[in-house]
Amino acid sequence: MTGIRALYRHPPETPQQRAERQQEMAALGIADAAPAPEPVVFWQEHEAALNWWLQVQDLIRWNGPVCEGLDLAQLQADIRLSGRAYSDEDYARLRLIGRVVADCFNQRQ
Repeated sequence: MTGIRALYRHPPETPQQRAERQQEMAALGIADAAPAPEPVVFWQEHEAALNWWLQVQDLIRWNGPVCEGLDLAQLQADIRLSGRAYSDEDYARLRLIGRVVADCFNQRQ
């Protein structure tokens, strides 16, 4: 789950943010020595669960500033309404992704 943590811990820099940073650094006479970000690699067996996560990540439940993870009632409704077929392994991986993301959000506080 290191890849998921990497995606949620550090939002990627937008091209505008990068241009502004480079402009500020150039004004100060500092060369941009920032290394290129390492690509996030996922195993092929996790592809179905990751694609599923990308489709349901908006179903996270919040209690004020605390992320409680996936709202399983909403997830169940989504499964029923979309007619999604899934395996037990993919469901377990999706739950794991949800727990890791909730942990990342809660550590930001």
